[in-house]
Amino acid sequence: MSGRDKNSPSTFDVHAEALADVFTLADKSDQYKAVQKYGGPEGLAGLLRTSLEDGLSKKETSAPEARIRAFGNNHLPDPPSKSFFELLWEGAQDVTIIILSIAAVVSLSLGLAFPPEGEAGTAWIEGAAILVAVLLVLNVGAVNNYAKEKQFKELDKQKQTKPVEVVRGGEPMEISSDDLLVGDICLLKQGERVPADGIFIDGCGTPECRLDMSAMTGESVAVLVNVKNPAMTSGAIMESGLARMLVLAVGEDSQYGVLFKNLQDEADPTPLEEKLDTLAEWIGYGGMGAAIVIFLVLLFFFLLEHYTGTQTISRCLDIPVENEITTVCWNHEEDNEWSTDAFGDITQFFIIAITIVVVAVPEGLPLAVTISLAYSMKQMMNDQCLVRRLAACETMGGSTTICSDKTGTLTENRMSVTKGWMFGREFSSLPLSTTPNKQLADILFTNIALNSTANVSPPKEIGGLPEFTGPKTECALLMFGPHVLPGGNYQALRKEYKNKIVKMYPFTSDRKRMSCAAKVDDDASHPYRLYTKGASELILERSAYMVDKDGEIKDIKSKDRERLNALLEDLADQGLRTIGLAYRDFSDKSEFANKDDDDDDEPDPPEYELTLQAIVGIMDPVRKEVPHAVAQCQAAGIVVRMVTGDNLKTAVKIAKDCGIFTDGIALNGPDFRKMSDADIDRILPRLQVLARSIPTDKKKLVKRLKENREVVAVTGDGTNDAPALKAAHVGLAMGRSGTDVAKQASDIVILDDNFASIVMAVLWGRSVYDNIKKFLQFQLTVNCSAVAIAFISALSDRGTPLTATQLLWVNLIMDTMAALALATEKPTPDLLDRKPYGLDEKVPISAIMWRSILGQAAYQIAVLMVFIFLGADWLDLEDKGRVHYTMVFNTFVWMQIFNEFNARKVNGEWNVFHNIHTNWMFGAVMVITVVCQVLLIEFGGEAFKTTRLDLVEWAICVGLGFVALPLNLLLHFIPISIFTSLFGMCFGHKTEYIGIPDVETGHGSDSEDGEGDALNSAWASPDPSRRKKKKVKGKARASSDSD
Repeated sequence: MSGRDKNSPSTFDVHAEALADVFTLADKSDQYKAVQKYGGPEGLAGLLRTSLEDGLSKKETSAPEARIRAFGNNHLPDPPSKSFFELLWEGAQDVTIIILSIAAVVSLSLGLAFPPEGEAGTAWIEGAAILVAVLLVLNVGAVNNYAKEKQFKELDKQKQTKPVEVVRGGEPMEISSDDLLVGDICLLKQGERVPADGIFIDGCGTPECRLDMSAMTGESVAVLVNVKNPAMTSGAIMESGLARMLVLAVGEDSQYGVLFKNLQDEADPTPLEEKLDTLAEWIGYGGMGAAIVIFLVLLFFFLLEHYTGTQTISRCLDIPVENEITTVCWNHEEDNEWSTDAFGDITQFFIIAITIVVVAVPEGLPLAVTISLAYSMKQMMNDQCLVRRLAACETMGGSTTICSDKTGTLTENRMSVTKGWMFGREFSSLPLSTTPNKQLADILFTNIALNSTANVSPPKEIGGLPEFTGPKTECALLMFGPHVLPGGNYQALRKEYKNKIVKMYPFTSDRKRMSCAAKVDDDASHPYRLYTKGASELILERSAYMVDKDGEIKDIKSKDRERLNALLEDLADQGLRTIGLAYRDFSDKSEFANKDDDDDDEPDPPEYELTLQAIVGIMDPVRKEVPHAVAQCQAAGIVVRMVTGDNLKTAVKIAKDCGIFTDGIALNGPDFRKMSDADIDRILPRLQVLARSIPTDKKKLVKRLKENREVVAVTGDGTNDAPALKAAHVGLAMGRSGTDVAKQASDIVILDDNFASIVMAVLWGRSVYDNIKKFLQFQLTVNCSAVAIAFISALSDRGTPLTATQLLWVNLIMDTMAALALATEKPTPDLLDRKPYGLDEKVPISAIMWRSILGQAAYQIAVLMVFIFLGADWLDLEDKGRVHYTMVFNTFVWMQIFNEFNARKVNGEWNVFHNIHTNWMFGAVMVITVVCQVLLIEFGGEAFKTTRLDLVEWAICVGLGFVALPLNLLLHFIPISIFTSLFGMCFGHKTEYIGIPDVETGHGSDSEDGEGDALNSAWASPDPSRRKKKKVKGKARASSDSD
């Protein structure tokens, strides 16, 4: 349904404008007073027909039309975009198009006003045809740009849409942000973006949260939000804490929506576009120079012809010289006749020269990049990759290393508790063989329920799996809860403790634990209890006591600690994530002091001298497609590293199952942090697993890899991962588990959190690069031959065998049509059979491409020159006549048509027809081109200076064009080294794998600078093989540039 209807009467007792005005007030006290004017959150909930506890009822959400008419939906307005006619006008600003149009108008005017003798009815046609061709080129370009903008607009809408957790009908659920309604109760966690304007209800048991408002206000200081300062503005980021928010303004009425109306991002050129812009300039300058020379040569022959007595019209005069009469004759034409014909001829020369520039300037290059990127972005959505930054498409194809998270990316993120230790007893299966003590079970179940932001909903279908929302580790514990306390209801327990919670300490990647302080008993000497859960070794380290199998609390002795540590190692060896749960009682809540407004540091929670309750092992199976995907990356020359917060042994086990950990090094984060940059660089070639890492470890790893000339892609899902995502060449955020901050910092969002989708991003990135190379090879071949033919013909006084309208048709074939045909080729698995292209590759033209470009261009030039100079005699045609030059034009076009098939393969492949059936666009373009060419020859007439050909003449033209296919096979036998040495240095082309330099890694205590201490605590495979990769500077990579 559409948005708010301002003219429709509202059935609510409060108006959208009044609610939106709350957020325009600058003073906190004024915002509070504005909310209180409506009776606070409770009063507003009544006016909006919602409940602060249960949210909107099913009746309200099943028929939301009246609510949307009154308050609108959460769709943001589209930013202003250019219309078709604006894009058409923009294309008409091109200097060469303007000059060509002016020259065409002059030609048209002369043809109408002063037609040459015998051409009174047709002299105007060529000028008109040029104008029509220019309009056609402009319209095709505008249509492509319009389609591109429309496609990008659709992708932008998908970028804006994200899942939001709400309470509706008393049930927590995930909905799309587009479906958010005024009156919804929204649940927000640390790192999430506020999806609409609303007011703070509570902090899910805590009295406050903090918002990062920098995106809206530019202020970097976090804003404290509580009942006294309740406004939560859309676009802000939850910096800390939890929040339940009552939504008051959505879409265009929200503060972010108001700002968004006037926003329009101007896309920066991608790195590949910048490289191609430079190449286009070189080609353009070459074409400009050739055009100037051609114009001057044609003008020279024209003037020579008029002033050397070759004209048929002459004048004679008898002059008496020394009593004799001498007759002197000279060429002469009447002033008007001579001037108009001469001016008309010179105008035609000028048009030819400008057309050569139009043909030479590869304006199709940016179009090909745009089409390829836009097509790839749309297709990548189907492969679960949402591209947020255009350059990431191409950069991903050049990635040499991927630093991947474990949970959800390499594993299924469908966790379940399978083994562990609880109240002094180990268990190896569920259900438990013994029933725990009721009092102890109550404490543990309360720990599980309160120390969680997750929810588990019943299956939507009979026999289906439960629906999980929130962190999957917490979901696994919630599913484990009924085994601890049969009949326990975590939702009822949360409601019971809602007003008893004193302080929440949310989980962070740095702390690797979370805690909840609550009042448990008014009469007890220690009425406050801190429930803590987190990384098992950290919880065990901070525990001084444990509950034994008799239900007694006792000190943890050294042998108990050894036994529990051995259990942790055993669970980790099985690839299980281990979580510890503990608690501590307090007599005074002052231990849980809140942060002052002026204090940037949160007081440390009293998570020490804990009583250990349980250690559980959580299974998270490896995704079945991941080992193959990792193997594909490794075959493609991409090093895959696992960076995880898990225990080292757990990480190694999962890494082995994935195929990541082979003969390398696995290192703990704390040890990694102690190492110098030089030490890290020494072990980088063999570092495959970084465990117990924090986000700063990931950023440091990315930085060192970049310093070593790697193209780095890194995954992240947490708020603290943002710096590493920003630092990498390509940041990959997780779509399901990732926070909004991580997604905003990323370049690509992996919608299904699956590593196999990352491999697809690599595949599409390489496809984009290859498609541009295909187009480039085709266009440069046409450029070389067209300019050379025009140049040689002009120098040899053969005139211009290719007219302006014919050249414009060729320009249309090789620019727009070829861009559509070649830039939409789909990726094939063999793209992963070669190494990545490096950072130093300046222009994507390989030696193989040069071989094809020069070989095909040489063939075209040689054949057409023979045809131009000798073809008329051989075929008994009028020299430079209409049939003669029609055949030249037809042969030239058919050479391009068949060579376009050759351009489908740019890496030395023999079969240019492989997978041709997968690209319907290529087939459609070929059919259209052939049909149009036949029509131009048979019916082009004066407009295209063509005439009909008989079957023999058609066979000759098509046959000479067809030779391009077998010629492509013959070119494979020319050694590629010739072209490598000729063009490698000219264009700075490097296709070799820019990898990690070969090193010898030190081991043991005798290594220098403390490296031995770090490596002694690392996990390294015995007797590792040394796989050396050498950097070959200035040479093309053999595997890429050989047949």
